[in-house]
Amino acid sequence: MVKIVVDSSLFIEEIRHGSEKYQGLVKLHKKGDVLLLVPMVVITELWSGESMDKKKEVEIVELMLSITEKVVLNEKIAKLTGELNRKYKTGVVDAMVAATALENDAIVATLNIKHFVGIKGLKLYNTNNLVDFIKMTPKVKGLTLENYDKRYREAMMKKHGKYLSKTKKNAKV
Repeated sequence: MVKIVVDSSLFIEEIRHGSEKYQGLVKLHKKGDVLLLVPMVVITELWSGESMDKKKEVEIVELMLSITEKVVLNEKIAKLTGELNRKYKTGVVDAMVAATALENDAIVATLNIKHFVGIKGLKLYNTNNLVDFIKMTPKVKGLTLENYDKRYREAMMKKHGKYLSKTKKNAKV
């Protein structure tokens, strides 16, 4: 099973624009193709956003996080985070995301690929690669966004209204 560390950028993109990037990962997870890992620092980043004062936003983020495995900061990850930050000048948060991926032999899914480029041994998927990765996996016959995850769709419809109903209504996995 492929392990993917999800960077905050995918969550933020999903919350703001209702894109299918994070949902593509969720579909792979539900089929058993990937394990989604979220470092605690990503949760800290998400809860730092001003939009988390809104109940709808909190509900959406909690739904998104509910199917992920949370990765706590341990001594190995903490030390590697410091090393990566010192060597690559990434900033502590991005270094922690990278260290979590390296320690778990995982891929980092991010929209901010420039924050992670050059880190030795780190595997990255940016938006285009992520789409290609999703396309390479076997398709599930008849799975649409409507019958895929009703609770998530309802929460996103509350936030994005007609935008989602027009753009995602007939999308197939």
